[in-house]
Amino acid sequence: MTRADAETPLPEIDSSLVRQLEEASYRAWPSLRTERLGGWLLRSANGHTRRANSVNVLERDDGASLSERIVLAEKYYASLALPVIFRLTPLSEPELDGLLEARGYQKCDRTLTMFGEAQVAEQKDATVTLETAPSARWFEGFCENSPVPPENRQTLRSMLDRVEGHVCYASVMEAGRAVAFGMSVVEGQRAGFFEILVAPDRRGSGLGRRIVQSLMAWANQDMGATEMWLQVVADNAPAVTLYRSFGLEPIYAYHYRIKPNV
Repeated sequence: MTRADAETPLPEIDSSLVRQLEEASYRAWPSLRTERLGGWLLRSANGHTRRANSVNVLERDDGASLSERIVLAEKYYASLALPVIFRLTPLSEPELDGLLEARGYQKCDRTLTMFGEAQVAEQKDATVTLETAPSARWFEGFCENSPVPPENRQTLRSMLDRVEGHVCYASVMEAGRAVAFGMSVVEGQRAGFFEILVAPDRRGSGLGRRIVQSLMAWANQDMGATEMWLQVVADNAPAVTLYRSFGLEPIYAYHYRIKPNV
């Protein structure tokens, strides 16, 4: 049965591939702490990014009821003084989204996971600097343009220190400042791409393409990766179009549910 919605048609779900990519995403964008609640992962990283501070369903189980687990998750995040966020992928229990909606959770940030084969013709761009660790220039420029609040920057450093796999950080310098950023993490023959970012005043100038092209060339030519994947907010049409031009297509979607402050 083909899964589709009114916004972005999606192919039939391959649960095995979804789980592989979800687990890879945890390693590539690690939390600082993870607790298990049955088949749920309660991830936290001092509130820096929703991906690293949310409930993620790794597998469904027949333990405590969903309602009981929701309450336990709410108590856990309350103990950390963090908002309660659920990240709902095709691995989530089908009833979970409706239960959260009934409890007043707000839905946001529908995100596409895009996947494809490596395009071996891609070449590194000479204007893109590739590094195996985040230099001060990369880190400070990324934090300024993302932006990452000063109180979250040490958390981000700690998260980057925990990334598993072969990592490459890409940047472009113009007039003495870093204006474009990205990173790739390769595990085996599969490369993921994360934090593709262009300074607001330089968007639409092709810098994102140079970053992605160079990271893909590095992953394929230097690391032997033959499969590429990334995750992008669905309503970011320019980014989705860019990634499609590199042969990536949406294969599944996820979204967040956030408990409102009351």
